Amino acid sequence: MKNNRVQIEKFTDEKSVEYDYKVLIYGNYTYRKNLEADSLVEVLRHVIPYMSKLQKIHFTIPIPEYVESLNFPNVEQIIYKQPTYINTMRQHFNATEFMKVVDWRHNDWDIVYTHLPEHSLQIANCFHNGTNIEPKIIGYSHWFEVPENAPYGEGMADYRVNPSNNPVRAIDLSVAGLLVQQECGVNSDWLKQLTIKEASKHWNQGVLDRLQKIIQPHYLGVDRVNIRKDYKDKTVVFNHRGAGYTGWEWFVKVVDEIWEQRQDFELWVPLADSKERNYMTIDKYDRFGYFSKLSSCYVGVCAKQKYGGWAV
Repeated sequence: MKNNRVQIEKFTDEKSVEYDYKVLIYGNYTYRKNLEADSLVEVLRHVIPYMSKLQKIHFTIPIPEYVESLNFPNVEQIIYKQPTYINTMRQHFNATEFMKVVDWRHNDWDIVYTHLPEHSLQIANCFHNGTNIEPKIIGYSHWFEVPENAPYGEGMADYRVNPSNNPVRAIDLSVAGLLVQQECGVNSDWLKQLTIKEASKHWNQGVLDRLQKIIQPHYLGVDRVNIRKDYKDKTVVFNHRGAGYTGWEWFVKVVDEIWEQRQDFELWVPLADSKERNYMTIDKYDRFGYFSKLSSCYVGVCAKQKYGGWAV
């Protein structure tokens, strides 16, 4: 490690390779307990090898800590600290530290790939005003701070900028960032239309038309899983976090009522931190074990949610 940069040269001498493209991946990492299990890391460990087969690409990833599964010969990890709380992370942008990562006198960036649309405008301004290069910015976002998904009170959605109480909402900050992107992927057309609907409260039709072109469903794919026939009878899986935005509170009340009538089933909640009910199991596995257990469950439940993006 040198200057917080971790260069992996495990399989080949990176300096001897000429790359066609240099990509900066500017992400949001929310599962800090174990970055190996973070959703963005899960995507990158599949996308990077696939893209590397198609083009000679060098990836640089600012990341809170080193991740072994991203140890590829064409990947550089730079230790880059971000706040852990989601709302704080989305409003925090350190231009000084970001420009150290850019290091534009020694790097000619072609693409910035970001999972934080709220930061895209700042990123574009840093490159435009502080360097002589202007890479294309593309993005992906599975999460927007809209009322259906942000029930907390004093968030960016409530931030006031003047005495007239006209709010600058988080969705407006996202839109400003989206408008500097070539394209931004989302996990469903539902999320695309919800974002544009929210944007219509403050933005004119010209902007909405641009968003229709910029925001596009990007289906990230799934791991290959051998579907098994030997299901474990009466095993149910709630395959998400036990939180309000996933419909957990409503779901567990329903299951409580069922448990009073019959005690012949098991509910597996792999992302739960504690066993809240007698009928629950919270067994943890490695990735192979997780998919093996998942494929043996008889029923998977996706509870009714205000924010349908989680139901994909």
